Amino acid sequence: MRHGALLLGESTENFLKVLVFYEKEGVLESIETWQALRTIRNLVAHSYETDYALIAEHFNTLHGMVTGLYQTAGLFIDHCNNRLGIAPANADFEQEFRKITKVDPGETAPNIESP
Repeated sequence: MRHGALLLGESTENFLKVLVFYEKEGVLESIETWQALRTIRNLVAHSYETDYALIAEHFNTLHGMVTGLYQTAGLFIDHCNNRLGIAPANADFEQEFRKITKVDPGETAPNIESP
């Protein structure tokens, strides 16, 4: 996201400015939702917990947010394509990706429930 904003001439000195930009552009539903997504992702990726109930809770929360993560990815890809002319090198999985993300090209950020 930072690189996309940089290529568009936006300020990228701190990531909050990047998030504000993408929220205004309709790529993100809200900064708060993005931060919640990142927090739970980081908990899952960097947790060295041995309490299996807590580990399961982290993964269940992340699983509940997967749709929002995929939708944001789809919106970001579309934004890069529309504003920068940058797209994936090939469209081998385009149909499958659109089914997963449930985002049609040109849509704005969907309502994503945060934990």
